[in-house]
This record gives sequence, structure tokens and C-alpha cells, in this order.
Amino acid sequence: MFQTRKTRLLAGWAAACVLVGAAPTAPCGPDWLPPGPVYPRSLADPREPRVGLQADFGGDRLDGALGLPIPLLGGNGNLAYAVNLEAGAFFVLGKDGAFFPLRTFDGLFGLSGEIARGPWHGKLRLFHVSAHKADGDTTVTYRGQTYSREFAWFEIGRRMDRLFAYARAGFSWHAVPEDPGGDFALGAQWEPPPGSVGPYAAVHFSVDEERNWRVNQSVLAGVALGHTNRLMLGLRYFNGNSFEGQYHSEPLRLFGFEVMFQPRYEVSSH
Repeated sequence: MFQTRKTRLLAGWAAACVLVGAAPTAPCGPDWLPPGPVYPRSLADPREPRVGLQADFGGDRLDGALGLPIPLLGGNGNLAYAVNLEAGAFFVLGKDGAFFPLRTFDGLFGLSGEIARGPWHGKLRLFHVSAHKADGDTTVTYRGQTYSREFAWFEIGRRMDRLFAYARAGFSWHAVPEDPGGDFALGAQWEPPPGSVGPYAAVHFSVDEERNWRVNQSVLAGVALGHTNRLMLGLRYFNGNSFEGQYHSEPLRLFGFEVMFQPRYEVSSH
């Protein structure tokens, strides 16, 4: 049953490539190590590789992320495309007196292929993720469960001036613990034009069969500063199942202040 879903998702990606890429002229390139990717990065997805730090207003948690896509191959023209190496490290620090022990660490790496023609964008991402417990604290000793899996995600999005909206469908395989089905997401974001300072806002909603289709809600809003590289200062709210692999079935609610860095190539590509 689910093998059929996988086949349909991959077939959908191939069909999208044909539709988006049906252009009267051929794309330019290829260029090795191009300036940047062609698919906008989701700002509100808590598991999108980024460089950022969030302090929860509850006072006992600090979330950090380190990672960005590295473009390996790309080209421009009526059809723009890019192949990227993607990696991200996501970590959670607790509070133990005057110390901030590392509680969990989630690592992600893989490849992505992106295409864009006019306002339409498509992306296929294949990646591995594993999750680990770390220091704990001075009162608890524990061993984390094994959490490891491979994912395939297909996204299609459309840009409307400064607004970008997208939809995602995916599945996992070789999953420990076993993942019984697929996952889906919808999102949208608004950013100021390149070279300007102004407000931004983003939303991301996701569901998956493993966690009984509970809606995970992520909302982000703030101010983007800088013209070449951007420093994004904002508030992030999350409510749903934990995005930490070691606690993936447990409810989580966060509201805090976030600092996020957006490099030049992402600003200029919008």
C-alpha cells in the first residue's frame, strides 16, 4: 500500500519537472559551485537547516541550529536549477543551575534538487536524520532510544511578489522506530525586498501518520536587518509534537525570541 504512495510521489516529482521545465529555450550552465540555491528556504519550519538561536520565554530551554545548503551545481535561464548538499545540526540546551547542559542533538544531511521557472518552484530532497540524547543533567541518568531514518520530501511552491507559498509531501524508509506512513506540510512566508530593511512573517503547518495526524503549528514574525547579509530578529511560536527525534511522540509548546542569520545568496535570490 505505502509502496504505491512512494511511487506516486516520485512520479509526481517527475511530472512537476516536466511542467515547470517546459520552456522554449534551454537553461544556461551548468555552473559548478553556483552563487546559491533557487528554491527559497522555509523560515518557519523548525527542521529547516539554518543558522539561528531561540531562547524560550519559559526560561529552561535554548534551541540552536547550524546548517545551510551548499550549492554544488546549477544553471539559470528560463529554467533555473540547482543541486545542493544539505546539512543541519539542531541542538537543545537545558538549564541546570548556572550550567546549560546539552540535552539533545539531531543531525541531518543529504542532497536536494531544485528547479524554478517564472513564479513556480520545485524541490526534491533526500536526506538522513538521526537523533541523540547528550549530557542530560546532574539529577538524571538515561540512555536515549535509537532514532534514525531516511526521508524523501517533494515540495512545490509559487512566488507572488514578496509572498512565497508552498506544499510538501514525503515519506520515510529504513526508519527506527518504524514510521508507518507519510507526512504533509503547507507553509507561506513574506519577506522584504532584497537590499531593504523591514518586517517578515512566516507560517508552517505539518502532519504525519506516525503521530496520528496531529497538526504541528509554527509561526514566526520579526524584523530583517542588513542589506547584503541579513540578521533576522523575531518571535517564534510552536505547538505540536516535539521536533526532537528522541521525543518525537511527546507534545511540545514553545514561545521565544529568535536570532537568525540569512546569508547574501539567499537574500539576493529572492
